[in-house]
Amino acid sequence: MEIIWLVLLIIVPLFAGAIFMLCRQTQSAGPGPQAADRRTDSRAVEDRRRLPRGFGPMGLLAGDLAGGCNAHNCNIDNHAIMFADFDGDGVDDLVTADQGDNTISVLLADGQGGFAPADVYAVGTAPVALAVDSFTPAGNRDLVVGNQGTANYHVLVSDGSGDFTTLGPFGTGNPPMPLAGITAASFNSVQDPFADVFWVGGPYYRGSPGNNDGTINDSIVVGGNPGGNLVAVISGMFDAGNTADLVVVDAANDLVRFLPGNGQAGFGSVEIAVGANPSAVAAGNLYTNGNTDLAVVNRNADTVYLIPGDGFGAWGTPTSFAVGTAPSGVALGDLDGDTVVDIVVCNAVSGDVSVLLSNP
Repeated sequence: MEIIWLVLLIIVPLFAGAIFMLCRQTQSAGPGPQAADRRTDSRAVEDRRRLPRGFGPMGLLAGDLAGGCNAHNCNIDNHAIMFADFDGDGVDDLVTADQGDNTISVLLADGQGGFAPADVYAVGTAPVALAVDSFTPAGNRDLVVGNQGTANYHVLVSDGSGDFTTLGPFGTGNPPMPLAGITAASFNSVQDPFADVFWVGGPYYRGSPGNNDGTINDSIVVGGNPGGNLVAVISGMFDAGNTADLVVVDAANDLVRFLPGNGQAGFGSVEIAVGANPSAVAAGNLYTNGNTDLAVVNRNADTVYLIPGDGFGAWGTPTSFAVGTAPSGVALGDLDGDTVVDIVVCNAVSGDVSVLLSNP
């Protein structure tokens, strides 16, 4: 089915930068927008009201987050943000990595669009990356946090009610590797189903196996050195196999690298050319054909590329859409209630958000 994408550009000062944090990546944002771009004014309200109905709660949520974080010291410098149901009530909660004060903040949703006061957990220096998986037999939604400054990571094991126990830190190999992105999945499923951790930074991707008790066996480090500058990573099953794969973003070579897993923590490599200086990637069913596709933002080209997957590990020709200046992050979700995935792109220099609405 052919999809027509409608692009909206939304000015974000109404949300005090929270939407910007929603898809901000670990790279430097470069020169910021002019001060006038950050004002809350009637134009921002008008832009918000012109959005599809499904986007409204996202804006309100982000506004609540901005106020809550200021009150609870979790808005110093948020470099990653994720949603997951940490307390088992069927409503997604929120976690942010707060680079400026070396903590993460967990905000449990109240089911009415708001959040309880943040629970703050100390981690390593400059946490910049988050991933969610189950690291124990309890099956709760646990966290793994990548710390760029100390070149290590922590696992936070959930008790199922929204409270966490911090384990680690765990090492990143030799030489220690400042992390830019992190992900978790069972990459060694041939031998065990336990969640493992992989991370990227500089020219490397590396990983270590989980022990199924919340700890990581960081005496075992596998991975590769494809070169370039790997700035982001996601995992999933992108081909016909039942093993976890990796997709990494190589900003230096203007590539996305698809690394199909073999179920034994080994990977192949397929290069996908994208735009100049790609900075982030997200995966979802963008073309409503049941396959997993990729959305990649290109910081120096001011574009987002949509890359169709065929479900067997091959990728079609990218389609490019213009967005704002210096896109730095991308997130996917059904924003207008039509059950088809839409795209949100955060633009670091122009200080706004581009929304691509699917029109099946």
